[in-house]
Amino acid sequence: MGEALLNHAKIHCAKKNYKGLALETATDNPAQKLYERLEWKKDNDCFHYFWKNTIAQ
Repeated sequence: MGEALLNHAKIHCAKKNYKGLALETATDNPAQKLYERLEWKKDNDCFHYFWKNTIAQ
């Protein structure tokens, strides 16, 4: 199911002439093997930072 969804997203991207897709995952997510098998490339050149509002409910 995950493979079909990712392939559908790539087809949609190509039809719309978009430059590409971004995918974010946990460092311990075993699905990384699926992403790499489907030719998604890991970006080792940057980090993602998040700020969490600990006051908000």
